[in-house]
Amino acid sequence: MGRLDGKVALITGAARGQGETEARLFAREEARVVLTDVLVDAGQRVANSIRAGGGEVLFLPSRAESPGVQARDGQHGCLSGSHTAKTSCRYPQYSSILLI
Repeated sequence: MGRLDGKVALITGAARGQGETEARLFAREEARVVLTDVLVDAGQRVANSIRAGGGEVLFLPSRAESPGVQARDGQHGCLSGSHTAKTSCRYPQYSSILLI
């Protein structure tokens, strides 16, 4: 069992740099990881890599023009808010989010 087993981490700017590093670290510690970034292709690559390594990950592209987190997933709804730990997405496994 990892140190973050049972936790969900929302990591913005997760396509590269510190955000990518944190996403990979949290996934190794068995957190469910929600990634968001304006760099869609790079963010999806990070998510695919984490998933290939056995991690639970969800990538939601974010919109650059919005303050805070404004991520959308056309199939499942949206995830939004800069100071909230609630999700309006229909992902029950991501219902309790640890904001980073």
